[in-house]
Amino acid sequence: MRIRGPLGVSRVARTRVLSAKEPRELRGRAELHGGTVGAVRWTIEPEGEGSRVTLSAVVEHAAPFDRAVLALGGRRWLRRGFAEALAQLGRVA
Repeated sequence: MRIRGPLGVSRVARTRVLSAKEPRELRGRAELHGGTVGAVRWTIEPEGEGSRVTLSAVVEHAAPFDRAVLALGGRRWLRRGFAEALAQLGRVA
């Protein structure tokens, strides 16, 4: 998965699903070159005629470059990016 950030910053994350509780939850891991590692979780709950999807990510270890990016506003950017990704899911359905 390619993550594109502000100012042309771009990173590739190798992702994998570690567990699934069908049809409600996926848990996985994202690893970036340099040693940054994060845990990712998608939860899916029925809501009306559709579903509510929640995405959460926790940085378990940040390499020095990524630690600096997160400290300089990267967390806010990631939060907005996740929200936009989820909004796009809603438009696709």
